[in-house]
Amino acid sequence: MGQMKGRITDILEVKNQLSRDLHVELERITSAYGELVGSAANKLQEFSVPLTELGFEPLKAGNLVSWGEIGECGGWGEGAL
Repeated sequence: MGQMKGRITDILEVKNQLSRDLHVELERITSAYGELVGSAANKLQEFSVPLTELGFEPLKAGNLVSWGEIGECGGWGEGAL
């Protein structure tokens, strides 16, 4: 039983590390997206083109996904993957 518990703990640690790595990547991509949207809005404004001419409203970078929605593997209960 001890070996099994150790193996499960190892698996959860690996999954948690992957989750943290993905979170860092999500933050990087979210930041780049926010910069892109800001640059596009500034360029449209520079040429006196209203943002509505895009035909859609870009998402605000903060409205994508939060860490609380992703969570971590915590064991045998809530949050376990």
